[in-house]
Amino acid sequence: MTGAMAAGVLVAGLTGCGDDAEAGTAEESGAAEGTDAPVGEENADGDADAGGEGAAGEAEEPEPLPASSEGPAENWPEPEVPEEASEQTEEGVEAALQYWFETRQYARNTGDTAPLEAASTANCALCAQQVERVEEAYENGWYVQEEDVVHQAFLTLDGDDVASGLFTLNQGAYAGYWDGELVGEVEALEERPWTVALAYVDGRWLVADLLFAGDDGDEEQL
Repeated sequence: MTGAMAAGVLVAGLTGCGDDAEAGTAEESGAAEGTDAPVGEENADGDADAGGEGAAGEAEEPEPLPASSEGPAENWPEPEVPEEASEQTEEGVEAALQYWFETRQYARNTGDTAPLEAASTANCALCAQQVERVEEAYENGWYVQEEDVVHQAFLTLDGDDVASGLFTLNQGAYAGYWDGELVGEVEALEERPWTVALAYVDGRWLVADLLFAGDDGDEEQL
């Protein structure tokens, strides 16, 4: 895909102690143990004193950096699958639905689509489209995506392993960048109506279908 084509796809998707104190401590320690061996001297086995390294030698965890106009998120924590998503209840269905949007936000901000794919069934067309948009955007760009919140969900169990219903979505604002330049922005949108179907697969609910339910003239911008 050429740079121009990929950028076009991205736009379309946007619908301590001192020395003296240390010496004193060493002398007291030697007197108590009947030895004048200095602190830090190797023992008979050739091992250095345990006090030499300590916590200072441990590597610090890298600081998470959110997505911004400077680039995609770095060291960003992956969203955790909610325990409720394994429950065959309406609450479990809603938890899985909200989690799907969390994985989409994570995918857009990091470029990692694995959690989003794992939260979707293999035949979910819109899910696959969202994964594809992220992959294309990250060829030479990135997204900055704010939080989406599922609101007013009316979900029902249609069987032991199938669920469906209506919900409104408060969509977070997002922007797309290509070659370091802003190529498009979408403002936050509230109360967007959607229908959803979910399937219970391998012990958890997965999104199987999403469909915008607004008026014909109201453009879908997920």
